[in-house]
Amino acid sequence: MDELERLARTRLSQPCGIRKFAIQVHKNVHFGKLNGYVSTYQIWHKKLIKRTFAVKKVNRKILVQEVCRKMEGGKYSILCHIENRSMAGNIVDWTKDGKWETKRLAWATCCGWYYGGKNNWNFDGSSIMCDLEGYKKLMEKLEIPYCAYDHPNFDNYRPYFDFLKYIELYRKYPKIELLVKLGAPQLITGAKYFNFKAKSFDKIFKISNYWQQYLNELSVKGILNIRKNQNINSIEIYRVFEKFNSKFNSYSKIKKYFKQRHVDYLNKNDFSWSMYNDYLYMAEQLGYPLNENRFLFPDDLKEAHDQALKESNPIRYEKLDKGIKENADKYRKFNFKDSKYLIRIAESQEELIEESYNNDNCVRTYADRVARNETHIFFLRTSECPDNSLVTVELKNKKITQAFAYNNSSIDDGCRNFLIKWCKKFRFDAKLL
Repeated sequence: MDELERLARTRLSQPCGIRKFAIQVHKNVHFGKLNGYVSTYQIWHKKLIKRTFAVKKVNRKILVQEVCRKMEGGKYSILCHIENRSMAGNIVDWTKDGKWETKRLAWATCCGWYYGGKNNWNFDGSSIMCDLEGYKKLMEKLEIPYCAYDHPNFDNYRPYFDFLKYIELYRKYPKIELLVKLGAPQLITGAKYFNFKAKSFDKIFKISNYWQQYLNELSVKGILNIRKNQNINSIEIYRVFEKFNSKFNSYSKIKKYFKQRHVDYLNKNDFSWSMYNDYLYMAEQLGYPLNENRFLFPDDLKEAHDQALKESNPIRYEKLDKGIKENADKYRKFNFKDSKYLIRIAESQEELIEESYNNDNCVRTYADRVARNETHIFFLRTSECPDNSLVTVELKNKKITQAFAYNNSSIDDGCRNFLIKWCKKFRFDAKLL
C-alpha cells in the first residue's frame, strides 16, 4: 500500500475551526444549494496535504462534507462523496457527520473513495482556511522556511497560486525562491526552461544580459519568444509582442518579418492586421525583396495588397471579379433602404476584400462561391455613412444564413429589425434572425 492509498484509507478528524470558517465565508448562501468549497492544509507523515470540503446551507445550518484530498508528490486526487456529471456538474453525497469514507470503490461514485485526475479537481475559487502566519508554520514543519511563498514579492500571486502546487514546484526546483526574491515571481512556472546551475543571467535564462533590467516585466512565454525570434531585440518590440500575442499567433507572416520599425507601423489608425498578413504572404510568394523597407512597409497598404493580389494570379482575379459582377447584376434589384439603413449587394472582389478587413471577418474568402452564384453577399450600412462597414449578410437560397457585425459579433436590434423588414419585402427567410 503506497502513501496515497494510506491517506485515502485514513479517517482524519475535521480541522479545528473549519465549520466556523465555512459559516463566515458562506453566510449569505441560498438555502439548500451547494454554495462552494473551503480548503485547508496540514502535515501528514511529514508531507503536505490539502483537504477540500463542500459547503451547503440547509435549514439555517451549514453542512460541511469532506470531498477531496491531495498530497504533495501524489499522482492523483483522492475523491469521496463527490462525482462529476457532464450535464449536472459536481454532485455531492451529503452525510450527517460529513466524514470521509475509508472504503475504496473502483469507479467514480458518491459512497466511497476513488482516484481522480490530479489536475482535474482544483476547486478553483474555494476559500482557503490559512493565513500568512499559517503558511509560515507549515513551511517550518516542512523544513523549508526560506522557500519564499511568504515573501512580500509574492503577495499578489499568493491568492491565485495554490500552496501545494508551489511546494511541489519548489521541491523540484528550489531556485524558484530566487525568482521570487528578485521580483520575478511570474517566472516560477517556467522553471524547467531555465538553467539554475549556471551563474550568469545570460546562461540561466538563455537570453542576452540586456533583458536583466526588465526581468520583472518578462513572462515565461515572452522569454521563449525572445529565444526563438531574433527580431525581438528591444523592450519596445517585446511589449508589442506581448500586447498583440494572440494576433501574432494568427498572423504568422507579420510575426516572421517583425522588427523595430513595426512598433510605429502597427500603431497606425487605419492598419489592418489581416490585410498586412495577406500582403506579406503574397509578396513572399511573388519574390518581393522584403528586406527592403519600401516592400516591407508599403506607404499605401491597400494599394500594395491589391496590386500583389492581381500579380499573384491575374487570370483568376479577372475571372472571379467578372463572376461577382455578374452576380451583382442579377441581385442588385434586392438593394433596399429606409430613413436609417440601407442594404446592397457586393459589386466586386475588391469590395469583398475591403468589407473583410473593415469588419474583421473572412468574407473575402467567399469570392469563389459568389462568382459561381452559389451564395450572395450583401452589405448593411447606415444611410448617413453608406461607405462604412456595419453588418455583413449572406443570403443563400433566399434565406439569410449569416448576419454579423464587426469581428463576427451579434447585430443590434435596429439592424435586426431592418433586416426583418427587408426579408418581408422580398419574401426572404429570416428565421435566423
